[in-house]
Amino acid sequence: SFGKGEKVEYNNFGFKGGATYKISGKHLLDFNGSYMTKAPITRNVFANARQSNMLLENVDSEKISSVDASYIFRSPIVKARLTGFYSTIEDGTQTGFFFSEGAGSNLVQEAVTGVNTERLGGELGIEAQVTPTIKLKAVASVGQFTYTNNPDLTYYLSLIHISEPTRR
Repeated sequence: SFGKGEKVEYNNFGFKGGATYKISGKHLLDFNGSYMTKAPITRNVFANARQSNMLLENVDSEKISSVDASYIFRSPIVKARLTGFYSTIEDGTQTGFFFSEGAGSNLVQEAVTGVNTERLGGELGIEAQVTPTIKLKAVASVGQFTYTNNPDLTYYLSLIHISEPTRR
């Protein structure tokens, strides 16, 4: 160990809000929105935290914005909710590890920074009280999750070097 590493700080915040409009006792409209920033996890800050305190380049807090709208139906027998959602995440970081068997075997980390994604979809949930003791529930969800940019890709060679076995 070479002692303490460089201190890494992220300042984050978030706002959430929502409103419900009651059309009648059985029919409701629900709207929600949020904007927040989120610090990256340790795995996405250091090249390989188990072996080194080397920081990845260009890692920033994620910026998340989201909205959803729901139609809610409530009756004594059936309850249902139909929801549509849209969310974006900007400046995300994704990391992965793999072995390279080029000149010797090495553990390599792949770091992708500046990842922007978009998520669009809908959900449907239904609950029915068939008898006083039997309740049926059904849920369905469909979504499209898309990368919206071409992020920066960096490879880091780890300190692990695996030598080939000696043959006699």
